[in-house]
Amino acid sequence: PEFHVPEGVDVDKIGTLVDGKPTIFVSVASYRDHRCTGTVESLFERALHPQRVFVGVVEQNSYTSSYDKPCIRVKRSCAEMPYQTLCKYANQIRVHMVQAEGSLGPTFGRHRADRLYRGETYAMQVDAHSTMLKHWDDEGISQHTKTGNDMAVLTNYPSDVTAINANGLAKWQTTPMMCASHFEGEMLRFDSNPETRIPARFLGSPVLQPFWGAGASFSKGHRLVRVPYDCCLSMLFTGEEISMAMRMWTNGYDLYTFHHSIIYHQYGGGPGGKRPPMFWENSGSHSNDAQRSVNRIKKLIGMDVAPGSYSEENFEKYGLGSRRPLSKYLRLFDIDFPARRVGDNCPLVTSFQVHEKLIVHLRKDGQGLDYSRVPEDLFHKR
Repeated sequence: PEFHVPEGVDVDKIGTLVDGKPTIFVSVASYRDHRCTGTVESLFERALHPQRVFVGVVEQNSYTSSYDKPCIRVKRSCAEMPYQTLCKYANQIRVHMVQAEGSLGPTFGRHRADRLYRGETYAMQVDAHSTMLKHWDDEGISQHTKTGNDMAVLTNYPSDVTAINANGLAKWQTTPMMCASHFEGEMLRFDSNPETRIPARFLGSPVLQPFWGAGASFSKGHRLVRVPYDCCLSMLFTGEEISMAMRMWTNGYDLYTFHHSIIYHQYGGGPGGKRPPMFWENSGSHSNDAQRSVNRIKKLIGMDVAPGSYSEENFEKYGLGSRRPLSKYLRLFDIDFPARRVGDNCPLVTSFQVHEKLIVHLRKDGQGLDYSRVPEDLFHKR
């Protein structure tokens, strides 16, 4: 069951403490990925305060295949070796198992992972083949606090694991920024970007950017309450991230890159250099699902869609927010879905113009940027 805010509790005040430390929920959706075990171990072993970390794993394995291994597995039984990481923190790990043959893509797993949230103060999302910076928990909270923005969502396409050493220390203090994009069919797809060093004048704060990446996301826990993953985007790949970015932005959340990376990603293969299977192996029995999911997003943003060509299940629950008009987001960052065209935002983002021109509109109470004061043609003239 999903988390429900207790009656009388302000959504913005959701949070719990362990030993006086604010808690962090980490969602991990794994599809037949041997590396999931190492990801969960890294979350605990490299945390400064592992007792405050709670992990929600959606394990999508083929339980008839000898290839697939449980995400939560240990070398010896916990009775024999109770101090193994996954034994020591077993009560802080929530696992939801799904038969891989019934998996319907990344949003399917991540929607279920969101439902494992139980009111923790912060929420983070990582891929199942990630490793963490040493003391990532303290660093993530520190970076979020330095934004001065309770509605900040720190995100990027994570740095490669080659940028971190065996002790969890970063080789350089940089972060990939999210600004490059292109249309792939009817949906906007984000592209990878080079590592960037954030200037000292920003005093350790993350900086604003237009886009959001599913492989690394850190925010207050109330983001999962207001903008959980859509239940009904079966077999969708391209479109997942822009739909989440639009829903977060219209709900009042602001997208930042990390000041420097805390999450690192294994972009190569798994053990022996072999990549794990992908969800597309199930596409044969769901051949029309991806287009129906694209149509659901098109309907979400107000485009004409034929009746019956998309799922209407819980459409309002997983819709846009009412705090900001989507039209302003699309115009600010020069995104045109009907024309399948997007402007070049990278010069504005990597020169920090986006951050410096928008951050002056941060509300004094830290409840997000006030976009009613931002001209829609601030960055792109027509």
